[in-house]
Amino acid sequence: MGAVFRILSVNLDTGTEAVTWRVKLKLTGEEDEELRTLSEHMRENIVYPSYPLASLARLMITMGNSEKAEHYYLKMLEDPDLINDFRNFAYIHSNLGLICTHVNERDKANKYFTKAIDILLQHLPETDLLLGVIYNNLGENHREQGDFDGALSYYSKALNNYELNVDASDETEIGILHNNIGLIYSAQHHYSEALQSYEKSLNIRQKFLPPNHPEIATTYNNAALAFYGHEDYGRAKDYYFKVLGIQQQSLPQNHPDFGRTYNNLGTVSHKEGNFQEAIDWYEKSLETLLKFLPSDHPDIARYYNNIGLVYSDRGEYARAIELFNKALEIRRKSLLLTHPDIAATCYNLAVTYHKAGKFEEALEMYRQSLEISLTDLTNNQAPVAKAYANMSLLYYQQGDYDKQIELSNKALKIQVNLQPPNYLNIATMYHTLATGLLKQSKFNEALDALKRSLDIRLKVLPLDHLNIAELYNGLAQTCIVMNNHTEAVAYLHKALSIELNSLPSSSSRLSITYNNFGAVYHQQGKLQEASEMYEKSLDIKLNILHSNDLSLVALYSNLASLHDSLEHQDKHTEYLTKILEIQVESLPSDHPDFAKSYTKLGVAQYKQHKFRDALAWYVRALQLQLKVLPEDHLDIATTYNNIALVYSQEKDLDKAIAGLEKALEIRYKLLPSDHPLISETCDSLAVIFRDHGKYEKAREAFEVSLHLQLKQLPMDHNRLADTYNGLSQVYYEQGHTEAAVECLQKALDSHQKSLSPDLSSLLMTYNRLGGAYYQQAKFEKSLEMFEKCHEIELKLHSPNDLEIAESLNNISQVYLALRNYDIAVYCFQQVLDIQLHCLLTNHPDLSTTYYNLAESFFRQGRFREAVQNMRQKYNVDSTNLPLNHSQVKEDVNTIAILEILLWYPSCSVVVGS
Repeated sequence: MGAVFRILSVNLDTGTEAVTWRVKLKLTGEEDEELRTLSEHMRENIVYPSYPLASLARLMITMGNSEKAEHYYLKMLEDPDLINDFRNFAYIHSNLGLICTHVNERDKANKYFTKAIDILLQHLPETDLLLGVIYNNLGENHREQGDFDGALSYYSKALNNYELNVDASDETEIGILHNNIGLIYSAQHHYSEALQSYEKSLNIRQKFLPPNHPEIATTYNNAALAFYGHEDYGRAKDYYFKVLGIQQQSLPQNHPDFGRTYNNLGTVSHKEGNFQEAIDWYEKSLETLLKFLPSDHPDIARYYNNIGLVYSDRGEYARAIELFNKALEIRRKSLLLTHPDIAATCYNLAVTYHKAGKFEEALEMYRQSLEISLTDLTNNQAPVAKAYANMSLLYYQQGDYDKQIELSNKALKIQVNLQPPNYLNIATMYHTLATGLLKQSKFNEALDALKRSLDIRLKVLPLDHLNIAELYNGLAQTCIVMNNHTEAVAYLHKALSIELNSLPSSSSRLSITYNNFGAVYHQQGKLQEASEMYEKSLDIKLNILHSNDLSLVALYSNLASLHDSLEHQDKHTEYLTKILEIQVESLPSDHPDFAKSYTKLGVAQYKQHKFRDALAWYVRALQLQLKVLPEDHLDIATTYNNIALVYSQEKDLDKAIAGLEKALEIRYKLLPSDHPLISETCDSLAVIFRDHGKYEKAREAFEVSLHLQLKQLPMDHNRLADTYNGLSQVYYEQGHTEAAVECLQKALDSHQKSLSPDLSSLLMTYNRLGGAYYQQAKFEKSLEMFEKCHEIELKLHSPNDLEIAESLNNISQVYLALRNYDIAVYCFQQVLDIQLHCLLTNHPDLSTTYYNLAESFFRQGRFREAVQNMRQKYNVDSTNLPLNHSQVKEDVNTIAILEILLWYPSCSVVVGS
């Protein structure tokens, strides 16, 4: 009697017909000091010598047998001698409340606890120590119900009672309270405060409890969860190892609790990105549980599910799908078909199919998950909202933004009405909604959704929480799209400040922020600053990721775009090729992302005028898109558009028009009518109609584009100017010079309204206006336009560039028309100096300049200089043309006439007009 055994192992004996468990025990002696101390402590906590029935009831609670515990406590209420003592009476009600919490009867528990307090308050002051335990129990019940403010209120009352009765109070109860307060802070995501509470709890508990006591392990476990929530995975892992150490001292070697701790270690390793380590822990957990449970037990399915999640995140989608299907098979055999665990597995399968680019399979699994959850919407509102949220992302990727926004709003409606509401999920959903609104160019609505998300996070999270930094990044990205660079940079600095104070310099989050800085600077034209930020981002990623990690793709894409802006075409293509190499190693061959890479490589070839190569990439992209995407997907419209541009360059205008009309049809179907992509497609169509000589159709397309652009907010004045410019050319070709000039004036007005005018486009507008005014003989206005054009050229080019010569030539022609021959000669001479610096001495362009100088000198009566320049013109023309060419013959005639005038100035000869 009184012997204590240590359990070494518990195993199911499958070799017999009857269900038999074999338990291996070891008799402990006095030398097993740790176990003896633990047993003694538990005996003191359970046994009440004066009331054996109370001891039995307490033991039943400890063993988890709530039904028998309730039976014994209710039996005690029948003993008048026992309940005449108000302390006993209150004690019984308090413990009945505890039992109700164990079986999730929360309201009933609150009634028992409140009854116990009422009994005690009839005889004791509110600060009496006896009330502390019940206040703590009430706090726990409110915490479990999600009423954190109510819970903290009761915990504070309990703590106040203990601290006012410090001499008489049991410090272990204070330790429990600090632990419980820590749980509240953790649930509210105030992890620093939670950890302070856990530390207080441990400091107290370690004074009174043996080091291997389960309650010490519980607090370590809670601290680990707080570190996990704080994303300090290293410290979380340290505390889980402390839990494991206690279990190794106090539990049999293959106790199922080991499986749970292994699982927690797997979860941390998963979050750290140590996927193989996570798999090892999960498999160890699975191995432990398989010793206690049959292979088709629902708990086994859970671990298949967890391992599947790691493989899914590791990009090994086929293996993940295999494991999820194992879990699903077990759960469908052992659970009701409407069980939420089946819905969860379907959901995980959907997410993995989604990531693998198998959108149809993903949508089907989301629907199956949703169908199960909707059978009990009252209890499954959270998973229903989650399914809607993820389905919205799927439709987003398919380019169906109306459906994405519809599902986002459905998810949001559920989340807002959840009790207790998960404010962070609501904030995330506003963020998701904003992405769809951005795609529809509803910038103000998107910004409003993001600011709502930020407001929520600022209320429920510490100001330096990383989720707030993430939202600042999202707001910055929206401001980038809206060309609001100042606000974008301000948000990014806020994000960076939080991250630098909370994260190691190698954190992947910092990489995201640096990348966004790069995007802003790139858009501002600060290419050197953009390059520095992108390189910082890349350095971090390459230090923590494999060289073929998929998350490198977005950054390589940005670097490719930057080098495109720098006109480093080789580097541009190099980064695009790296992207394709990563995708080949990491994605199934029919993944839609391949089409995006093919498209970008096509664009790179197009810009290098390698039109055949560009067309090959575009066709490859289109073939894949038609296979894996809906036929009216926006990406397909983009590819039709790109193919059309190639055909336009190759003058196959019928095919170009057909491609653009297909692109326009899809875009009209999926986008708001005032979306920029629609007006851009109209512009492209108009240009091709114009080049085809179909001026009326070109005019109609340009006018549709203008109509749409004038409705857009914010208005893109640079694009508007380009469209007016394009329309002016149509009017010019039709001989409607006045209408052409009117369009060019509107283009100029649009440029002047732009906060950052496109100088190359503005240059073109000034140049065309100058030419139009020249044709109208409005030479003063023409000169003004050409001089403004020249000012811009001087900003964009060095003084000896040929572009400067071209603008000077236009100015010279106007001065020639104004009969200001001195300035005309001066300008033509500058043109000649630049050309002689840049071109070969027999370049055809020199012929024109020599002729212009000859004419100017002739107008001045300076025949000797006129003859000299005509002889230079003859030298150029006779080198480039046959001697019997009409131009060469005309040169000889002109020289002869000028020679006559030079030697016989009294002769009357008409040359030119």
